Amino acid sequence: MPLLVNKTPFAAELVPLIDKEGRSVIAAIVKATYEMAPDGVPQLAAEQEPIRFADEPAWGLDDGTARVPSDLCDGKPGTDVVLVEPADPVVAATLAGRSVRVELGGVALAGKLGRPWQFGPVARDDRRRRKLAGTYDDDWVQNRMPFLPADFDARYHQAAPPRQVSSPHLHGDELVRFDRLHHGRDVFVSHLPDRVAVIASVVGNTYRSTVATLDTVLFAAEAPRMSLVWRSAIVPRRSIEEVSTVFAYAVRLRTAREVFATE
Repeated sequence: MPLLVNKTPFAAELVPLIDKEGRSVIAAIVKATYEMAPDGVPQLAAEQEPIRFADEPAWGLDDGTARVPSDLCDGKPGTDVVLVEPADPVVAATLAGRSVRVELGGVALAGKLGRPWQFGPVARDDRRRRKLAGTYDDDWVQNRMPFLPADFDARYHQAAPPRQVSSPHLHGDELVRFDRLHHGRDVFVSHLPDRVAVIASVVGNTYRSTVATLDTVLFAAEAPRMSLVWRSAIVPRRSIEEVSTVFAYAVRLRTAREVFATE
């Protein structure tokens, strides 16, 4: 595995994966966690949420439902927006029955909180995701296994319900509005923190750098806290051994737009 030099204050990991085309890739994943101050300004959280290599199961359920989705994939076509159910059932009970609304970019979540938790991740075997996983038949066994089926749809990696996916991806400075979610505040307005992850890598004798894609935003239901997951897939010509070093940086969105000419 290449060396990861994490120049950010966030959690970061390198994960070797096989993409849909059967290529060996390295997913560079950066996860930034912020608290939202009373004035709505995002502040770096003292404790950063770790990169998750598996779904965290929803408490009290054994049907494959996740409370927090895994961060393990090489990319998502859109940005998941997930309202995470509290880990403590007692805390969750204080929210039960509350009608809330969360708006981020063009995504809006609205409804009454309770069980089942309708704003969390979609189970991997849910029909909405399962139909995107591709066809695992005799032809796949004989001609493609262990690679993904030819008809695999990358939207399978979207953990949020379809209505909670922003396409195109969010950028990282969008306005956030919470109605009746946080105790004692009917309306709370904030914004994403205007920081992006830049991934640079040395592949063979070539230095590459790019702005990672913001493909997951997780809001805690019990407190004004959020985690943002940025991702970039590094694709070597032949094998991951060609990748010697990967650097992760945090830069302002405006700077990234100027340097990389992004939208």
